[in-house]
Amino acid sequence: MAAGLSVAQLEGKAAQNFRFLRLWTIALAACGGTSFYDLDVSNVDFSGANLANSDFRVRSLHRSILKGVTGLELARVDSRYLDLGNTKVQKLLTQGISCDRNFSSINLRGAYIPPKTDLRDFDFTCANLTGANLSKTDLRDSCLTQVQATAAAFNSADLRNSVLVDANCTEADFRGADLRGSILVRAQVARADFTGADMTGVCIEDWSVSSKTCFTNVRCDYIFRKYQDGEPIDRYPADRYFEPGEFAALYAEPEDVVELVFKGEFNIAALSLALYKLQTDAPELNLELRGIEQREDLWVAKIRSTNDSLNERLIEERLALIYKNTDNGNVRQETIQYSIYREYEETKRRLAESEQLISQLATATGSQAIALKELSHRSAGNTFNITDSNVGNIVGTGTAQQFHAADQDSASDRPSSYQHENKS
Repeated sequence: MAAGLSVAQLEGKAAQNFRFLRLWTIALAACGGTSFYDLDVSNVDFSGANLANSDFRVRSLHRSILKGVTGLELARVDSRYLDLGNTKVQKLLTQGISCDRNFSSINLRGAYIPPKTDLRDFDFTCANLTGANLSKTDLRDSCLTQVQATAAAFNSADLRNSVLVDANCTEADFRGADLRGSILVRAQVARADFTGADMTGVCIEDWSVSSKTCFTNVRCDYIFRKYQDGEPIDRYPADRYFEPGEFAALYAEPEDVVELVFKGEFNIAALSLALYKLQTDAPELNLELRGIEQREDLWVAKIRSTNDSLNERLIEERLALIYKNTDNGNVRQETIQYSIYREYEETKRRLAESEQLISQLATATGSQAIALKELSHRSAGNTFNITDSNVGNIVGTGTAQQFHAADQDSASDRPSSYQHENKS
């Protein structure tokens, strides 16, 4: 039966069978061990623990310390939070080492990587480092291209000559980090904290900062503004060093501006509709689209708010969500619908104001109201006198002389300026 199979195929089948037996054995052993199944063990220190035969399929492992943990290879794990089932990930988190430096597309979300871990020349291209803790690690010459590192901690890390092209480092912590010579081309660093970092020689072509990006006490002698053929060019300042605080003053965004970054195909109509929807829901924000820039395959929309209590993150999240949920194929239809809705709401508002004005101005007595009702049923040729009151109407607003309805026969006794007759 196996005669038609090659040695490689037989070895492959044997490896699959062995893997199945191993997983089955671990699952069976875990039945009698400690169970952490579906628990949130975020920020728990497991240092030196023996997790053999445990059920370690946890719900969240955010920054939990696994340094010195043993028996993880004999524990029942999964990859729903991070790739804990990957052997090299286990070794990196428990021992702080990995002979395999290729971690591209690996999920290390919320991972706690021990301080002083040697990550030089590691490839983290497209890896998920969201919320991960890489404090005090050695990331020199590492590749972090297109990495997702939102809210990641790089404080006091050595990032010299690292490549962060197209990296999403929104809200990342770079306090005290050494970023000399790093490449931050098209990097997103909105609300990132660079307090006390050394940024001399960084290349910042088309990076995205925000008013909440912190450059307090940053050390920076010069930067490069362009990146060409794999090398940074266009040094600035060309023949001197920055004065203390000059870099921060030049590149910090104004307090009232939010930058939204869109990758790939961009629909200006969808953004306009999203902006209108948010402004309709929260008029107190006073949002204004100030401009749109294209940076390679990124589109950056600059939104200004005149509200002093601007919540940048809230605006960014809500606008991005509305934009994402907008059906691009029906943008025109939705725009028309919202335009009609806006006009409808404006008309309702004006009518309400008119009704309120009439209510305030109408001081006529009951008999005067009856007289007005009778007058409304008379022909256009009736002559009447207006005294003692003000009136308005919902078409516009008008002021007339105060009125008393009088009998038509006494019209000749009234001044001509108060008479109105149909001469036809």
